[in-house]
Amino acid sequence: METVSETVDLQTPEGTMATVVHKPAGGGPHPAIIVIQEVFGVNANIDSIARRFASEGYVAAAPDMFYRTGKGQIIKYGDMESVGKAREGITDDGLVNDVEAVRAYLTSSPGVANSPIGITGYCFGGRVSFLAACRVRGLSAAAVYYGGGIVPNPNRPQPGPAPIESADQISCPVIGFFGDQDQGIPKEHVDQIRDTLNGLGKQSEIIYYPGAGHGFFCDDRESFHQTSADDSWGRVLAFFEQNLKGAVTAG
Repeated sequence: METVSETVDLQTPEGTMATVVHKPAGGGPHPAIIVIQEVFGVNANIDSIARRFASEGYVAAAPDMFYRTGKGQIIKYGDMESVGKAREGITDDGLVNDVEAVRAYLTSSPGVANSPIGITGYCFGGRVSFLAACRVRGLSAAAVYYGGGIVPNPNRPQPGPAPIESADQISCPVIGFFGDQDQGIPKEHVDQIRDTLNGLGKQSEIIYYPGAGHGFFCDDRESFHQTSADDSWGRVLAFFEQNLKGAVTAG
């Protein structure tokens, strides 16, 4: 499907957040997906993921969530010192406000109108996606890719309480993707996410890939794992088809 793109500036309580928007070239309205970056910024990989979703019939918006420390920061993979500086000033309340700003923009956009809105994210963005599922109303589906810090981890401080503590507030289906070679997210954390969601009766599915490490979906990283990336792409498309496009059809 042919797509078009633009960058819009969205106002948040903490400043102006540039957001790249890819959408189908014609027709509409379409369901939308908010695409949340890794800790390396809205780089070529994140932009390409948003474009892929647009080619599947979604309006895909990728906000630059490091706007507090500088606009359009692209950080080299592995440069964690720069990541730390870029993340300064971020709080969970601020992240929730950021997602809400994108959701509000999409809701008012003629290309989306009253169509369902989902969210997905990778690494840093995976945690943001889970957090948003807990705290941002009006989302119809959340896909979480290897989000660290969803479960408390004293070795990796996060900008607020662990989102799993608010899982009872989740009001949309959740799907999660993790790898058994991820050194930052141990299996017991993945099990805790799955068990907590199941225990709360939430509509959820957690997939655990053998041989996959952190960042397995990013084909620009050494940790890229083709088999897991391909399988998760098929699953996430089916997930959004059911919960976003399916909701449009049902409506």
